Amino acid sequence: SSIKDGDPEGDSQAMLQALTADHETVIATCRDALALAQKADDEASAGIITDRLEAHEKHAWMLRATLGGK
Repeated sequence: SSIKDGDPEGDSQAMLQALTADHETVIATCRDALALAQKADDEASAGIITDRLEAHEKHAWMLRATLGGK
């Protein structure tokens, strides 16, 4: 897995930053998987991946907004 366990001793700001980074990691993975699904003409997988990609992009955007755009 490319997502590592977070630091339970970190403050809330650090935890939000880590969560944002984790979403960005998942977004990159989804984009790679989407390209593969599209190349294979796998419409069903592409649809599922697109839905997950949109959800993670939305969550990452909300977290960045919470962090003040940092």
